[in-house]
Amino acid sequence: MAGPTSPDYSAATSRAASIRGYDMNIDETTALLPAAAASGQHGLPLPAAATATEHGGKPDPGMLAKIRQRSKYYVPGISWIPNYSISYLLGDVLSGLTVGCILIPQSISYATSLAHLNPLTGLYSAAIPALVYSVLGSSRHLNVAPEAA
Repeated sequence: MAGPTSPDYSAATSRAASIRGYDMNIDETTALLPAAAASGQHGLPLPAAATATEHGGKPDPGMLAKIRQRSKYYVPGISWIPNYSISYLLGDVLSGLTVGCILIPQSISYATSLAHLNPLTGLYSAAIPALVYSVLGSSRHLNVAPEAA
């Protein structure tokens, strides 16, 4: 015994589209979009492939400038890393070692005694925020770690 068959709506869909005045062009690139939208008429946006050809296949220079400006805002290290002086390196390494000598035992202690967690969890709670903030942070004076102060 054969199961119920699904009705064929293709004729009804094309008829409804022609009643509304749309010239439907159904293929892989403009699936169920009116032909006017696919061609860019009536102020509708063009596909990305069509806009890339306006600049000879290269991205829009204004868009690249906007991306650079926004990336400097969201990732502040982009603006100061090229101007970093090597003379600061020794002081930065020494301060990093000092903070590490305090932070590692402190975060292990907080994880084991206060939270009753694995000591490795305390190390993750100290390392991951510091790494993320070193890339995305904008303040030189902010401490990001599990601490009591």
